[in-house]
Amino acid sequence: SGNAERRAYDDLDGLVSEVAAAVRSGPERKFIYAYWPEFDTQSHRHGVASEQARVEFERVDDAFAVLLDRLAGTETAVVVTADHGFMDSAPADLLMLEDGPGLAGLLKLPLCGERRLAFCHVQDGRVAEFSARARDWLAGRGEVRASRELVDEGWFGPGRAHPQLAERIGDLTLVMNDRYTIKDWTPGESRHLHIGNHGGATDDELLIPLVVAKT
Repeated sequence: SGNAERRAYDDLDGLVSEVAAAVRSGPERKFIYAYWPEFDTQSHRHGVASEQARVEFERVDDAFAVLLDRLAGTETAVVVTADHGFMDSAPADLLMLEDGPGLAGLLKLPLCGERRLAFCHVQDGRVAEFSARARDWLAGRGEVRASRELVDEGWFGPGRAHPQLAERIGDLTLVMNDRYTIKDWTPGESRHLHIGNHGGATDDELLIPLVVAKT
Protein backbone atom coordinates (compact mmCIF):
# COMPACT_ATOMS: atom_id res chain seq x y z
CA SER A 1 0.00 0.00 0.00
CA GLY A 2 1.07 3.64 0.09
CA ASN A 3 3.87 4.25 -2.39
CA ALA A 4 4.39 0.56 -3.15
CA GLU A 5 4.58 -0.58 -6.76
CA ARG A 6 1.94 -3.22 -7.48
CA ARG A 7 2.35 -5.97 -10.07
CA ALA A 8 -0.38 -8.34 -11.23
CA TYR A 9 -0.10 -12.04 -12.07
CA ASP A 10 -2.61 -14.74 -12.98
CA ASP A 11 -0.68 -17.92 -12.22
CA LEU A 12 2.44 -19.25 -10.53
CA ASP A 13 4.57 -18.66 -13.60
CA GLY A 14 3.44 -15.05 -13.56
CA LEU A 15 4.26 -14.71 -9.87
CA VAL A 16 7.78 -16.01 -10.45
CA SER A 17 8.29 -13.74 -13.46
CA GLU A 18 7.03 -10.62 -11.69
CA VAL A 19 9.13 -11.22 -8.59
CA ALA A 20 12.24 -11.84 -10.67
CA ALA A 21 11.58 -8.73 -12.76
CA ALA A 22 11.06 -6.62 -9.64
CA VAL A 23 14.34 -7.83 -8.13
CA ARG A 24 16.23 -6.99 -11.31
CA SER A 25 14.48 -3.67 -11.92
CA GLY A 26 17.23 -1.60 -10.33
CA PRO A 27 20.25 -1.68 -7.99
CA GLU A 28 18.47 -0.23 -4.95
CA ARG A 29 17.48 -2.40 -2.00
CA LYS A 30 13.88 -3.60 -2.11
CA PHE A 31 11.29 -5.39 -0.03
CA ILE A 32 9.08 -7.53 -2.29
CA TYR A 33 5.97 -9.33 -1.04
CA ALA A 34 4.11 -11.92 -3.11
CA TYR A 35 1.15 -14.10 -2.14
CA TRP A 36 -0.22 -17.23 -3.78
CA PRO A 37 -3.75 -18.20 -2.58
CA GLU A 38 -4.38 -21.55 -4.25
CA PHE A 39 -2.95 -23.84 -1.57
CA ASP A 40 -5.22 -22.13 0.95
CA THR A 41 -8.18 -22.56 -1.41
CA GLN A 42 -7.57 -26.27 -2.00
CA SER A 43 -6.98 -26.91 1.71
CA HIS A 44 -10.24 -25.22 2.70
CA ARG A 45 -12.22 -26.96 -0.02
CA HIS A 46 -10.77 -30.47 0.07
CA GLY A 47 -8.74 -30.59 3.30
CA VAL A 48 -5.07 -30.00 4.00
CA ALA A 49 -4.46 -33.77 3.85
CA SER A 50 -6.17 -34.10 0.46
CA GLU A 51 -4.62 -35.07 -2.86
CA GLN A 52 -5.64 -31.68 -4.28
CA ALA A 53 -3.70 -29.83 -1.56
CA ARG A 54 -0.69 -32.12 -2.03
CA VAL A 55 -0.60 -31.47 -5.77
CA GLU A 56 -0.84 -27.72 -5.22
CA PHE A 57 1.93 -27.83 -2.63
CA GLU A 58 4.19 -29.59 -5.13
CA ARG A 59 3.40 -26.90 -7.71
CA VAL A 60 4.41 -24.21 -5.23
CA ASP A 61 7.58 -26.10 -4.34
CA ASP A 62 8.51 -26.39 -8.02
CA ALA A 63 7.83 -22.67 -8.55
CA PHE A 64 10.05 -21.85 -5.58
CA ALA A 65 12.93 -23.78 -7.16
CA VAL A 66 12.42 -21.92 -10.45
CA LEU A 67 12.37 -18.58 -8.63
CA LEU A 68 15.65 -19.30 -6.86
CA ASP A 69 17.21 -20.24 -10.18
CA ARG A 70 15.95 -17.01 -11.77
CA LEU A 71 17.38 -14.97 -8.89
CA ALA A 72 20.82 -16.59 -8.90
CA GLY A 73 23.56 -14.04 -8.40
CA THR A 74 21.28 -11.21 -7.26
CA GLU A 75 22.19 -11.50 -3.55
CA THR A 76 18.52 -11.78 -2.66
CA ALA A 77 17.18 -13.31 0.55
CA VAL A 78 13.96 -15.21 -0.19
CA VAL A 79 11.68 -15.98 2.75
CA VAL A 80 8.73 -18.36 2.39
CA THR A 81 6.13 -18.61 5.13
CA ALA A 82 2.38 -18.86 5.76
CA ASP A 83 -0.14 -16.73 7.62
CA HIS A 84 -1.70 -19.72 9.41
CA GLY A 85 -1.73 -23.48 9.69
CA PHE A 86 -4.60 -25.87 8.99
CA MET A 87 -6.57 -28.75 10.44
CA ASP A 88 -9.24 -30.89 8.79
CA SER A 89 -12.75 -31.26 10.22
CA ALA A 90 -15.53 -33.66 9.28
CA PRO A 91 -19.08 -32.50 8.45
CA ALA A 92 -20.21 -33.92 11.80
CA ASP A 93 -17.82 -31.51 13.55
CA LEU A 94 -19.68 -28.42 12.27
CA LEU A 95 -22.00 -26.83 14.84
CA MET A 96 -24.73 -24.49 13.61
CA LEU A 97 -25.33 -21.51 15.89
CA GLU A 98 -29.02 -21.69 15.01
CA ASP A 99 -29.15 -25.02 16.88
CA GLY A 100 -27.98 -23.36 20.09
CA PRO A 101 -31.12 -22.49 22.09
CA GLY A 102 -31.71 -18.75 21.89
CA LEU A 103 -28.10 -17.86 21.10
CA ALA A 104 -28.49 -16.12 17.74
CA GLY A 105 -31.18 -13.82 19.13
CA LEU A 106 -28.78 -12.52 21.78
CA LEU A 107 -26.24 -11.25 19.24
CA LYS A 108 -26.02 -7.76 17.73
CA LEU A 109 -24.09 -9.07 14.72
CA PRO A 110 -23.40 -12.38 13.02
CA LEU A 111 -20.44 -14.33 14.35
CA CYS A 112 -17.11 -12.79 13.37
CA GLY A 113 -13.62 -14.25 13.17
CA GLU A 114 -13.16 -17.89 12.17
CA ARG A 115 -15.10 -21.12 12.43
CA ARG A 116 -12.54 -22.34 14.93
CA LEU A 117 -12.52 -19.13 16.97
CA ALA A 118 -15.66 -17.01 16.73
CA PHE A 119 -16.15 -13.51 18.13
CA CYS A 120 -19.55 -12.72 19.63
CA HIS A 121 -20.97 -9.19 19.81
CA VAL A 122 -23.68 -9.64 22.42
CA GLN A 123 -26.68 -7.41 23.07
CA ASP A 124 -26.23 -4.97 25.93
CA GLY A 125 -26.89 -6.56 29.30
CA ARG A 126 -27.12 -10.11 27.89
CA VAL A 127 -23.49 -11.25 28.07
CA ALA A 128 -23.95 -13.42 31.16
CA GLU A 129 -27.05 -15.04 29.67
CA PHE A 130 -25.34 -15.75 26.34
CA SER A 131 -22.28 -17.12 28.11
CA ALA A 132 -24.32 -19.52 30.25
CA ARG A 133 -26.44 -20.74 27.35
CA ALA A 134 -23.42 -21.21 25.11
CA ARG A 135 -21.51 -23.19 27.74
CA ASP A 136 -24.47 -25.51 28.31
CA TRP A 137 -24.96 -26.07 24.59
CA LEU A 138 -21.29 -26.53 23.70
CA ALA A 139 -20.86 -29.00 26.56
CA GLY A 140 -17.09 -29.22 26.19
CA ARG A 141 -17.01 -28.95 22.40
CA GLY A 142 -15.83 -25.37 22.83
CA GLU A 143 -14.94 -22.84 25.49
CA VAL A 144 -16.64 -19.49 26.12
CA ARG A 145 -14.03 -16.87 26.94
CA ALA A 146 -14.24 -13.16 27.63
CA SER A 147 -12.52 -11.53 24.66
CA ARG A 148 -10.79 -9.04 26.95
CA GLU A 149 -9.13 -11.95 28.77
CA LEU A 150 -7.64 -13.23 25.52
CA VAL A 151 -6.11 -9.80 24.90
CA ASP A 152 -4.63 -9.77 28.40
CA GLU A 153 -3.24 -13.30 27.89
CA GLY A 154 -1.45 -12.29 24.69
CA TRP A 155 -3.53 -14.23 22.16
CA PHE A 156 -3.34 -11.30 19.75
CA GLY A 157 0.39 -10.75 20.10
CA PRO A 158 2.68 -8.52 22.17
CA GLY A 159 2.52 -4.77 22.55
CA ARG A 160 -0.28 -2.32 23.16
CA ALA A 161 -3.64 -3.23 21.66
CA HIS A 162 -5.00 -1.05 18.86
CA PRO A 163 -7.90 1.14 20.08
CA GLN A 164 -10.26 -0.58 17.61
CA LEU A 165 -9.33 -4.14 18.58
CA ALA A 166 -12.16 -4.40 21.11
CA GLU A 167 -14.68 -3.54 18.38
CA ARG A 168 -13.36 -6.38 16.23
CA ILE A 169 -13.36 -9.14 18.84
CA GLY A 170 -16.64 -8.40 20.60
CA ASP A 171 -17.61 -9.37 24.13
CA LEU A 172 -17.05 -13.12 24.08
CA THR A 173 -15.01 -15.58 22.04
CA LEU A 174 -15.97 -19.18 21.29
CA VAL A 175 -12.75 -21.21 21.24
CA MET A 176 -13.58 -24.56 19.66
CA ASN A 177 -12.06 -27.77 21.02
CA ASP A 178 -10.86 -30.88 19.22
CA ARG A 179 -11.87 -30.54 15.54
CA TYR A 180 -15.16 -28.74 16.10
CA THR A 181 -16.15 -25.66 14.12
CA ILE A 182 -19.07 -23.24 14.53
CA LYS A 183 -20.92 -21.19 11.94
CA ASP A 184 -23.97 -19.02 11.42
CA TRP A 185 -25.36 -17.91 8.08
CA THR A 186 -26.26 -14.44 6.85
CA PRO A 187 -29.28 -13.94 4.55
CA GLY A 188 -28.43 -15.03 1.02
CA GLU A 189 -25.18 -16.74 2.00
CA SER A 190 -24.73 -20.16 0.39
CA ARG A 191 -24.19 -22.90 2.94
CA HIS A 192 -20.85 -24.55 2.34
CA LEU A 193 -18.52 -26.83 4.25
CA HIS A 194 -14.89 -26.01 4.89
CA ILE A 195 -13.03 -29.27 5.40
CA GLY A 196 -9.79 -27.43 6.12
CA ASN A 197 -10.03 -24.82 8.88
CA HIS A 198 -7.78 -22.56 10.92
CA GLY A 199 -7.89 -19.90 13.61
CA GLY A 200 -7.97 -22.23 16.60
CA ALA A 201 -5.39 -22.89 19.29
CA THR A 202 -3.97 -26.26 18.18
CA ASP A 203 -0.37 -26.64 17.03
CA ASP A 204 -1.55 -27.63 13.54
CA GLU A 205 -3.26 -24.25 13.24
CA LEU A 206 -0.64 -22.13 15.01
CA LEU A 207 2.68 -23.47 13.74
CA ILE A 208 3.82 -22.32 10.30
CA PRO A 209 6.88 -22.98 8.13
CA LEU A 210 9.75 -20.55 7.70
CA VAL A 211 12.07 -21.26 4.77
CA VAL A 212 14.98 -18.90 4.05
CA ALA A 213 17.16 -19.12 0.96
CA LYS A 214 19.91 -16.78 -0.25
CA THR A 215 20.74 -16.42 -3.92
